[in-house]
Order: sequence, then structure tokens, then C-alpha cells
Amino acid sequence: MLFIIDHRHSAENCPAGVCKPNWDFAVKMNDSAKACGVQVIEGFVDLRGHRMYFAVDAAYEQQVYDFAKPLMGVGRLQVVPVIRWSAIVESVKRSKVREGSP
Repeated sequence: MLFIIDHRHSAENCPAGVCKPNWDFAVKMNDSAKACGVQVIEGFVDLRGHRMYFAVDAAYEQQVYDFAKPLMGVGRLQVVPVIRWSAIVESVKRSKVREGSP
């Protein structure tokens, strides 16, 4: 299943480092993904807004929360199950073909 993780934190609690980047944090997150059986499809960081977004693939939602555990103590976290937009488009195309529409 696919999930989007939306994480927000204050500048004071920035897990990437307040004054300088904390590269160990990135390694910690990658190690956490492997240990939890989560595949990180991509991550996005809003440096000014102190937000992180991850698109991940996991069999169970609990794996996603386990992966995101390093983020939970420093801010708010939301995990949302999603499907790919391309899957919706394909589904619509297939249904139109079954209905006989061009």
C-alpha cells in the first residue's frame, strides 16, 4: 500500500539541525525504513516551512508509523493511505472501454 507522511515541526525542534544540517538524521531515517520493511519512494523537505513529506510503500500502516518514530517526538505527524493518480486514470479508461465509449 502507498502512504503519504506529512510531518511538521518547529525550527527549534528541527530534526535536520537548527543551525547546520544533521546528516546523521537522514541516515537514521533510511535505516529505519529498512528495519521496518518500508520502501521510501521519495521524500520532500520544505526547509522554510519545517515540513517533510514522504511517499512510502508498506504492507501495513503500522510499519509506516514504526518508520516515522524518529519524527514523532519532534512534531506532528499524519499518515494518509493513498493510491496513484495514474491508477485512477487507468481505471476510468478501462471503465469507458467496457461501456463502449471512445
